[in-house]
This record gives sequence, C-alpha cells and structure tokens, in this order.
Amino acid sequence: MSGVTSQGFENKQYTDIVEELATGAKTPEYFGEQFPTTPDSVFGVLAGLFGAALKDQWDLSASVADQGNRDKAEGKYLSDLAALIGLTRLLASSSNGILLFTGTNNTVVPAFTPVKSTANKEIVLTNNVLTLSRLSCNQTRLIIPIVLVGGVYTITVNGDLYSVTAISGNSVNSVSKDLADAITLGGGELYSAVYIGGNIVVSSNTSNNNLLTSNSGNINLVSVSSLVEATAGTAGAIDFYADTLTLLGSPVIGISTVTNENDFNIGRNEESDAELRVRMEAREQSTGTATKPSIEASISDVTGVSFAYVIENTTFANDADGRPPKSYETYVAGGLDSSIANVIWETKPAGIETWGDTSVVIVDHNGDAQLVKFSRFDNKYAWVRITYVINSEEEFLPDGPDQIREAVVETGDGFYRGEDLEPTKFYGNIYSKVTGVYISKIEVAITDLPTDTPFYSTARIPVNNVTNLIFSVDRVPLLT
Repeated sequence: MSGVTSQGFENKQYTDIVEELATGAKTPEYFGEQFPTTPDSVFGVLAGLFGAALKDQWDLSASVADQGNRDKAEGKYLSDLAALIGLTRLLASSSNGILLFTGTNNTVVPAFTPVKSTANKEIVLTNNVLTLSRLSCNQTRLIIPIVLVGGVYTITVNGDLYSVTAISGNSVNSVSKDLADAITLGGGELYSAVYIGGNIVVSSNTSNNNLLTSNSGNINLVSVSSLVEATAGTAGAIDFYADTLTLLGSPVIGISTVTNENDFNIGRNEESDAELRVRMEAREQSTGTATKPSIEASISDVTGVSFAYVIENTTFANDADGRPPKSYETYVAGGLDSSIANVIWETKPAGIETWGDTSVVIVDHNGDAQLVKFSRFDNKYAWVRITYVINSEEEFLPDGPDQIREAVVETGDGFYRGEDLEPTKFYGNIYSKVTGVYISKIEVAITDLPTDTPFYSTARIPVNNVTNLIFSVDRVPLLT
C-alpha cells in the first residue's frame, strides 16, 4: 500500500504509476479492454510523460516525510532537526595548536604573526598578541656566570624559593644542577627544571603560561618562552607535526626561536550527515550534566572538537589501562586544550578524578587553580594500496589515478571513530567515481608515523575506539 500508512509514508514506483494509468484506461468506464496501451502506442508515450510528472509529486511527498526523520534527513533538513535539540552542524575548521616563542623578556609578538612549516610550507597564524614576560610564561632560561664560595644562588618559582649556597669545590655546573634538581623536587606536577647547555631551564609541566620566576642578582636571565594558540591559514585536515613550525613568516625583533612542541590538532571538513546523526543521538541520550553521554556531548560542542569519547573506571582499583579508582578518561579530537579543560571541569561529577596524558591548569569559580586531565586520540596513518587494470570498454581519463586516490581518501574520511580498516569498503566509491578501471586487489596497512614502512594485507585491520585513522592521497600507492 502506497501513501501515508501506519508505518510511515510508502513511496510509489514509476513503473507502478504507469501500470495503473494503463489499467485505468482499459476499464469500461474509459476506453475498454481493446484500447492500445503498449509503450510504443500514443497512449503509452503520454502515460510515460504523465507518469514522470506524477512520480515527481510522489518523490516530493516522500522527501517531506523523510526530512522529519533523523535517520533519513539530509543536508539542511538534518541541520534543522539538530537545531531543535541545540546542536549546530560543525563547519570546516583549520588545524590548530600551540606555538612556543622564545626570546628576550618583554618582547611583543603581534596577533596574526605568520609561522611557516618546514614540512609542507603551510602557514599558521597566531590567534592573539603575545608578550614574553617572566611574570607569566611557560619556560625561563637562566645562567650562573660565575660561582663564588659562600655565594647564595636563589631562584623563585611561583612563590616557592629554591636556594643553593656555594662551598669550596663547587662549580657553575654543580650549583646549577643542584638548583635544577631542587626545583624539580619541589615543583611536583606543576613545574620542573633541568640543567642543559649551560642554562637552568625552568618549565611549566602543563600547557599554559602560569609560570612566574625571579632570581638573585648573581644569576642572569637568558630568555623567556611563552605559549600562544595558532590556527592554520587554510581550512581542512592539514598535518603539522611536532617541531616543524619553526620558520617566522615575518621577522619579530627579540624572538630567537619558535616551534610547536606537539602535533597540531588536525582540522576537519564540514561535518557530514553521518557524523551529525551520531552527535544528535548522543545529545538525545543525555539526561544529566555529569553522565557519560552528556560529558561527550558538551565537549563535542567546543569549537574545533570533532569527537569526544569517555572511558570510566567505576571500580575501587586501577583498571587495566592504569586509570585510578573512580576516575574517567576523556579522549578528544580537535579543539584547544584550555577550552576542553574548562568544559571537563564544568561537567565532571563531584569527587571523581579526571585522567589522561594531557594536563591543563584551569581557574575555577572560586579563583582556585585546578588540574584537569584528558587524552588525545591516538593518531594512526592509514595506507591503501590499489592494484588495477584498464577496462578498455570504458574511457579511463588521464587523471584517473588521481581520481582513484581521491575516492579512497573520501571513503576513509567518512569512517566513524573506531571503524575497522576493511579493504572491501573502498570498492564502491572507486567504481562510482572512476570510469574505465577494473580493481583487481585492495590492500591496507596502518603505521604509527607517516614515514614508517607499511606492511600491506588484504585482511581487515581492527581499530579501537580511541584511535583516529588519518588518510591522505600520499598514502594510496597504485599498482598496475
């Protein structure tokens, strides 16, 4: 039965419409049983024209019905449904992360200062004005020029005073190392120090500029290092690996070096319908502010975040992955550390510990510093090797190899988090995008780094929920 039913709207097929027109024409009320209705008859041609018009109307009715269904709605209609539960489709975003500038105390780095990658020549721009100040920094380098017996050498870190008094036989190296060791011992999780290259390097253990240092007059300040958020000038999934953003696009007087100590968070294309449906389902399941679905949904709303996944340890003992009793670990893809940490603190259950390999100090509503932990997804690099031959019955265009690679990456970018790397999943999109080709074999591999050697297999490769597969046309070799 077609039309509106108790099971929803049932669409009618074009062939059924034409058949109904022919059957009606042959009834006694119209032209009778002998009336010609074959496809090549005059009536058959007219029935085809009328049937196409009627089919458009049926499809329109079906579309109206489908666009109110989350599992069937697409594009703008799905976005409108998401808005009803307070979600907005995530737009294309640029890769983002943290740059570490090092230079003379009180140097000002203007907003939108360009920094170029040595790996891909792409540019990132600083988000804000940055002032290198030892009163609010991430790292301070100091040097003891000379050691005198009886001299008191003092460094104060965040209000904690560390002092070494030189005795006979002490050298610059020994006094410097003793001071660094004392700072590390007293700093705990918040800060530490190391004696390297003739300098005492005092560093915050978290990704912020909350370090404040001062020193006695017999110690000299060498340089100050501070962190600033930066965003790629081009939107999309562009890789910026650690220690590749080292070239200043324009000179800044007083800056000696710049780098990114960690990989940037990879940007994204506009959120697909499939990804938006997953977030909508998570939001609809969220009934409290400190539940697992609610925490995931809240973090997913942070600008730049493309996915969030919470793993709980509800036991009274460390779990198999080292999470403490009554704690939870939030895995996050994209977004800035500071923004994510604030949302985690706002949504975390009282008395429950946060856990992860990324630590951020935030300031709560009472003005107190709080340490928040979470983890980044484990990035792995997907390789897809295609073996093909030319199908002489169809035209294989000159850019056919590029089309194959792009079809593979398009398919891979559509994988949901934790989806296994299965070779057969790539066939359909390749054949729909590329003509004149026969795919004889597809092999896959996963590596920890994009420079590692892949070991290909035709078998499915399992992927866990905290692994992010990264696809690139550079990792789609073709064999003929």
